[in-house]
Amino acid sequence: MNQTDPADDTNAFAQEIAGRVAAVVTARGTTSDPQGYGQEVAERLLPDILPYTVGTSAVFGFARFNGRALTDNAGEVMFSLATDSALSVGLGKEAVDAPPTSSFPYLAPAA
Repeated sequence: MNQTDPADDTNAFAQEIAGRVAAVVTARGTTSDPQGYGQEVAERLLPDILPYTVGTSAVFGFARFNGRALTDNAGEVMFSLATDSALSVGLGKEAVDAPPTSSFPYLAPAA
């Protein structure tokens, strides 16, 4: 996906994403409309940009995206979307060795 412009993402990738998600949720039996769910996921993910409304709290969750905090478990959210079920990889915010700093580049000093 890094080889195309976001404006081309829907045409280039929507059917592939929708089909793969539909196959997963069909196998898992998590929805009565696998094709429709696959299409919804593709529409949510494409174009491949992360929306954010300035002045609001960041949230990267199963229900919606609005930016993302550095300690959000993005993998868990994406696995849950792809399977239409809550999945945990067992990593929480406490798994971070040191919290991010409040200014760019947000990295904790080396120990």
